[in-house]
Amino acid sequence: FPVTIRIDVKKNLDEIEKACRAQGLTNNFIIKAIKANVMKETGGVPQNENLAGYANTSNERIRKIFGKRFASVSEAQLSTIKKNTPEFAEYIYGLKSGKKGKELGNTQAGDGYKFRGRGYIQITGRDLYIKCGKTLGKDFVNNPDSLNTPENAAASTVWYIKEALKALAPRSDYRLDPKNPQPKDQLEANRLITNCVGGVALKLTRPASSAIFQEILAKVDRYSSQLA
Repeated sequence: FPVTIRIDVKKNLDEIEKACRAQGLTNNFIIKAIKANVMKETGGVPQNENLAGYANTSNERIRKIFGKRFASVSEAQLSTIKKNTPEFAEYIYGLKSGKKGKELGNTQAGDGYKFRGRGYIQITGRDLYIKCGKTLGKDFVNNPDSLNTPENAAASTVWYIKEALKALAPRSDYRLDPKNPQPKDQLEANRLITNCVGGVALKLTRPASSAIFQEILAKVDRYSSQLA
């Protein structure tokens, strides 16, 4: 599919490249792979996760996506919960989500909604808001929507990817320097960064054999082929 980039999105992508270089990611393949993932995730526009969209999603689909998080909820209850966005957020990310909320570091009522996905790649959870803010010198806990400014969205995206690289780069199927990886070509860079953005969250430890990963990666490859 052809990519027509609006002027504001082009500025956002330029801000991402600036953040990459400022944080030590200077490989051009890596930079383009990050931009391609941002285009795939949010179209190059920082934004809040659209949980309201689940109001019109079938209960069956919601249970398939979120599994045990709604196991104790009846069909009638779920039909009501999914139309109340803050309450729905509590079940998928907050105190009512069980293990997931703890993994995200959400400890207070309302954290699920307050720390829902934001920015270009939807950084989620109190823990990431704290850690990212501490590194960047920002207070994302008390000002969560500030993650959606182009500057902060870019900086936080690069921060998150650098954190993921620490786990992925030394693996046998990558073997790249996590501080400044030097992939051999664009396709290798796309695979690495796509796994940082989506693979880590989805626990795709064997991305080459995952149909979900390959579907996501195909979109990133198409975007990267059309970005400057």
